Amino acid sequence: MKLIILNLFLLSWFYLPSNAQTPEYYYKKGLETFETKNYEKAIQFFNRAIELNENYAEAYYARAVTNVELSNYEKAILDYTKRIELGEKMEKANGLDQVYHKRGRVKELLKQYEAAILDYTAALKINPKNSESYNSRGISKGHLSDLEGAMKDYSSAIIADPKNHYPFYNRAVIHRTLGNYEAAMKDCDVSIKLNPDDFFSYINRGNLKRELNQNKEALEDLTKAIKINPESWYGYNNRGMVKDGMEDYEGALTDFNNAIKLDFNQPYPYNNRGYSYYHLKNYEAALRDCTYSLELDATNSYAYYYRGLILMELKKTEEACQDFYKAKDLGYPEMGDVLEKYCQ
Repeated sequence: MKLIILNLFLLSWFYLPSNAQTPEYYYKKGLETFETKNYEKAIQFFNRAIELNENYAEAYYARAVTNVELSNYEKAILDYTKRIELGEKMEKANGLDQVYHKRGRVKELLKQYEAAILDYTAALKINPKNSESYNSRGISKGHLSDLEGAMKDYSSAIIADPKNHYPFYNRAVIHRTLGNYEAAMKDCDVSIKLNPDDFFSYINRGNLKRELNQNKEALEDLTKAIKINPESWYGYNNRGMVKDGMEDYEGALTDFNNAIKLDFNQPYPYNNRGYSYYHLKNYEAALRDCTYSLELDATNSYAYYYRGLILMELKKTEEACQDFYKAKDLGYPEMGDVLEKYCQ
């Protein structure tokens, strides 16, 4: 009787790990662990699943997604590529078009825009109604200064899904860049209507209104943006620019101070605060801010221009003209009149 009991015990012990050590077991454990955001541990489970089945397509896909969360972008690309090579059918929600799309997103993060465009195009060949792929391809084209191509893709994204607010926002940015302010405003309005809590849509519309000298309306949009995301330096910085334009220099300083507190490594709040100090005739503080902005970003044409104005007030004409010429070389607009006025 003892022998029979012992044999049954050994048999049950033998079957338990055999069942647990299947590729599917480790894959499911990886998914469960991924949901807890323990990504390193999830990778270990997916690794084991792949060791047991080197053709496990879903495990490669899941490991790629997890590597993206860990910013292991090159590894993610390798896993997405393996998933594509295997060519197995997945569930519709995770179809091959999504694999191409996600690989394209990773390449976009790595600034491999041409390669990203190829992946988005491959995704669209499989699913021509994928609004997200049109939108993402438009973003990559925009990075390559193909504004016309970007515009077409955003429009295609809108046709594919008129309720997707992202392409409206992105198309508004292109319209604004091209000086099509009325069209840009319409797209911003639609983007906000579709997603009333979208931070960047309010930022974009606020910037647009500022450029159109609609400062009161711009202030409202940028204040709304700050309420949506009070932890972003960007909203305070842009609202400060509006207040500076309204000659509320003290209010502008408060906003620039808040922007700097939120991210002291951003160059623009410093040069903008310097410009407000300049308006208040606090030239030493203005000079200090613009100089520090250039320490953070030596290609900041605005900081060179503002510092040039400050140096002129300090009677340092030669140094001022050096900054003006540098601003011109870096693309600051309409420097011809400034150079003619101060540097002849």
